[in-house]
Amino acid sequence: MSRQILNPQLGYFHQSGALSESVCDVFASLVKQYSLGQSADQADWLLGAGMLAPSLKAKALRSLAAPGTAYDDPRLGKDRQKADMERYFDLSLNQDNGGVHINSGIPNRAFHLAATAIGGNA
Repeated sequence: MSRQILNPQLGYFHQSGALSESVCDVFASLVKQYSLGQSADQADWLLGAGMLAPSLKAKALRSLAAPGTAYDDPRLGKDRQKADMERYFDLSLNQDNGGVHINSGIPNRAFHLAATAIGGNA
């Protein structure tokens, strides 16, 4: 399914692309929490946990709670996701569509903070 279906008016690049990527991440996390019967406080907020080889220094593909901390391995590199607008990374379109994956950590973390502050099921 194309991410463009979410809102065809928003291009999948720069900030609108990062927001679109984040919506996908948030829904994936919500489905995981629902299937495990977890509240926002009980969830690990990790996407792709257990998908990477045990020999890698990685806990997941992404962390919604702490963007930029999912992995740090010589073979993979360091997780480059940003956690706040102060660290927003403006890339050209030929680099990650302008930062859609790198900057999606910003709204991911915002959702995590809101969900855990409200409490209960996200």
